[in-house]
This record gives sequence, structure tokens and C-alpha cells, in this order.
Amino acid sequence: MMGFGVLVAFFIPAFLSNAVLGVAYLSHTLPDNMYAHLDKKFVLRLNSTLSSWRRLWNFLEKHPKTWTWLRMVRYEALLLTISDQVLVASFVILVAMYAQICSISNLTFSVAITLSYFATSVHALTITALKGYFAGHHTQAKIRLGSMVFTTIFQIASVFLLKITEQSYLSNHVVCDIKDPNADWAYTMWSSLAESWFISYGLYNAMFSIWEPHSQYRPVNAWVLGLLRLSYRDENCRVDREELVSQEGQRLGRSRARHIHKLQQHPDAILTKLRIIVPAIAIDFSTSTFWTISGSVFFTLWTTETFVEILFYGRYESIDVESLLEPKFGQLLPILLLLVFVFSFMKASGR
Repeated sequence: MMGFGVLVAFFIPAFLSNAVLGVAYLSHTLPDNMYAHLDKKFVLRLNSTLSSWRRLWNFLEKHPKTWTWLRMVRYEALLLTISDQVLVASFVILVAMYAQICSISNLTFSVAITLSYFATSVHALTITALKGYFAGHHTQAKIRLGSMVFTTIFQIASVFLLKITEQSYLSNHVVCDIKDPNADWAYTMWSSLAESWFISYGLYNAMFSIWEPHSQYRPVNAWVLGLLRLSYRDENCRVDREELVSQEGQRLGRSRARHIHKLQQHPDAILTKLRIIVPAIAIDFSTSTFWTISGSVFFTLWTTETFVEILFYGRYESIDVESLLEPKFGQLLPILLLLVFVFSFMKASGR
């Protein structure tokens, strides 16, 4: 089920999605509503810094042309390709795992769930970054969202089983530990609930990006009304939801203005400045795209480290993990899917 090609087909799209989104963010090609006040200041300061140092790097000697070329590449085409691959891969690996669950070990079970969760998180990131695109492609958005909801439910059930099996030896068979569990049920329940909430929160962000593509705020009331819209298609529901989103944006704007006004009234008091500035920065930072990208990069690195740790413990327990890394011909076939990125890049740049 596993192999070198399968692993590469999971991890390379994750790193590529972070790279593509980062370049689109720095080149200011994302929709304007994805740039909070902090994002605009950060991009402006970074661009001015690169301009002042461009003589030290020849490739930035013609800085405006560099960013112009980057704007020619439609990041949507690249992220859509990544999104398609990881969405299918996250579901297929779960199906393949449960098809062989009677013969696989806890190690393989852990690797499969980790990769599936990893791929689903990458898919949620791409949907969040593509909310401007999905604003005009509602059918594609609904298909992706429905597939992601089904896969997420599948994963939440798998996480519960993983918490049971991870308390046993990695060399044990999964079926044996599930039928005759020797687990700390308090730890299993609480840890499963925590991870299920984390998985559901990523799904919530993706759902909100599709339902409200022109807003960067996520009031819970708007999310509830969005769920009601699935069974209650009324114009009043849509108007109420849009009004709640607008009120949330106005509230945050008034809060920021109030903090700035207080700051101007106390120019010399350091503690007062901190008490005023910190809430304003926290609001702006939590709604910024910089926070989304930073969290995605951290999660990618953390998952990679977790996967390496799983393999390390497998070797420590004298489990043969070479089959997960062998570059067999059949296992190398998923790498061919990465050629799609090359064609998508050429199409996005008009070549």
C-alpha cells in the first residue's frame, strides 16, 4: 500500500502549496479581502526592503519585472491542481488501508491516517486560498466541499481507532488491538475529541471560505445560518447571514479605531500603550493571511517530523520499514502525477 512514490506524492504537494501561496501572497496577487492591515504593512515593508537590497542580488536588479512575471502566473491553476490530487489521495489511502486492515500493522495504520489527515489539511488550505475563484464556480465548490465532509467524517472515526492502537506495540496487528483493546479510555476519549475538533475546525474554515468568499471574518452565527441554508433555502436566511458578516467586520473595525484613539490620548504611558496595542494586534493577526500561511508551514513541518518519528520508532521496535521507502516501479507511478504540476505551471504562465 505504501512506497516511496506514494510518500513523495503526499509530501511534495504540501510543500508546493505552501510555496505557491507564499509567492502569491508576496506578489499581491491574492484577492484584496485576504489582506488584513497587518498583511498590507508586511508586504509593503518586505517589498521596500528587497528594493533597497536589490543591488546585492542580480536576480532582483529588475525588481518590478520580477513581480510582473509572478503576476502573470495564475496561482489558482497551480493550487487547483494540488487541491485535486490531495483530495483524491486523502480518501484513496483510507480506502486502501481499510481494505487491508486485517493484515496491516499498527505502524502502517498510523502512517496511513497521518498521510490522509495531512492531505486533507493541505486541501483545506487550498480551498481557503481559492475562495475568490470558488465565488464564481459554485458547482466545483460544492463538489469539493461534499467530498471533504465525507473524508473528514471518515478520518474522525479513524482517529478514534488510532488512539486505541497507538497505546500498543507498532508491530501488533490493528485488528487484534481493536477487538481486544488495552487502552486508557479517558486519554483515548479526550485526545480523540481534541483532534476531532482540530480536524473539524479546518473543515469549518474551508466551508466558510466557500459560503462567504468576500469576507475574511468567521462569526459562528454566520456558520450556523450557512448550515441551515442546506435545508432552508430562503432569501431572508442569505440576507441575515450577510448582515451578520458585515456587522462582524464593522465591530472589528470600530474596535481597532477605538484602540488607536485611546493610544493617541496616552502617548507616554508604556503600560497603557501595551494594554491598548496588544488586543488590536491580536485581532489583526488572527484574521491575517500571514497567520494562515505561517500555521500551514508549521503544520507541514510538524507532520513531516511526526512521520519521521513514526518510522524511527518502527526501526526501534525492529519492524521492517524498508517497504515504506522502497522505490519499486509500481510505487513510483504516483510520482508521475507530479508532472501535472509542470503542465499546470505552463498553462498558468501562458506558455
